[in-house]
Amino acid sequence: MLEAGTMLLFCAVLFASVALGWSIIPALFVGVLLFMGYGLVRRCSLRAMASHAAGSVRSAGPWWWPSCSSAY
Repeated sequence: MLEAGTMLLFCAVLFASVALGWSIIPALFVGVLLFMGYGLVRRCSLRAMASHAAGSVRSAGPWWWPSCSSAY
């Protein structure tokens, strides 16, 4: 239930920023804070969250570029 509430709050902030004509960058920052707070409530350490976040970053190439993981 906490997951759904966090996601709903993030979507509300994102939709409100778009509806008001604001940049989505602050809404995305609020989303990062929300999900970091969610991780802390779920007793995940900041170090673990940072390593998961850094590990999920991928290059922003076109879809036809092979990723590093598919080359092996």
